[in-house]
Formats: sequence, structure tokens, C-alpha cells
Amino acid sequence: MSDPASRLQPGEHILFQIDRGRNWYHYLLLILPYLLLGPLLLWMVANVLLPILGDLLPGPAGILIAGTFVLIVLAGMVVDMIQFETNYLAFTEKRLIGRVQGTNTAWTTRPIDLPLEAVDSAVAVPGFLYPAIEIRLKDRRSAVLVRGLRRQKQFAEKLNAVLIHRS
Repeated sequence: MSDPASRLQPGEHILFQIDRGRNWYHYLLLILPYLLLGPLLLWMVANVLLPILGDLLPGPAGILIAGTFVLIVLAGMVVDMIQFETNYLAFTEKRLIGRVQGTNTAWTTRPIDLPLEAVDSAVAVPGFLYPAIEIRLKDRRSAVLVRGLRRQKQFAEKLNAVLIHRS
């Protein structure tokens, strides 16, 4: 598990932190889709994809393509589990720190280390599958979008309160 306290400077304290959750039901919600969709995926590959590819491609090429598809899905599951344990977003009295899912792809993570002077505001962006936090910067040309963490509305409210108090 990634520890945001290890990234703190002397005299700095975490005011609020969010992650994907650490209760038993968060772990269940992480594993459950794979337990339900995994057998369905294997059935579809064996009964739908392989017969189609077997008719279109010669020899073992269809099996190779179907196996590659299954490996990509399994790799995605492993990446999701790693990100579940390592992703977080926190703010201190001086800066915004975190390790979050990549903006354009779920396969990567990126570190965040922004001084609070550069942050204008934070907005919780609702979404069923991927709620997000949009952190607007003072340069008005860019924003940081953080997806997949829970309690994003509370985080945005508390960060905005700290930003208003600082100004």
C-alpha cells in the first residue's frame, strides 16, 4: 500500500486524504466483477470467438488471438488490483500530493505534487462508473482530472474550504 505520509516534508500534516476504500466491501467490489464476468468471458471466448476465428484463420492463429485477448483482460485485472492498493490523493497545508490513475489510460499511474498556491478550486464530477475530481489550476489553461477514488465530493469541499481560508 502506498503511504502518503512518506512524501511529507518536515512540519507538514495531511489534512484530508481519499483512496478507493479499505473496508471489506471495497475489496468485495474489486473482486466481484472479475468473479462474475471471468466465467462469462471464458465462455464467450471458447464458444463464440474461437469458432469464428477458427473458420477465418488457419491453424493455431485463432487460438493465439483468443489467448492474447484473455491475457490482456487478466493483465487489466492485475493493474486494477495494484492501483486499488496504491492510488490516493491528499492535501496538506502546503500542497496537493497523490498517486492516481492516468488521465488517458487506466494502465498507468502518475504522481501529483502541486503547491496549493497553484490550485484555484476543486469540483466533484459525478459519474456512475468513474466519478472524478477536477482540480482547476490558477493558470486557467489546465486542470487535473482524478478518477476512480471515493469521497470525491468531501475532498472537493474540504480543499475549497482550505483554499478560501488561505486567500
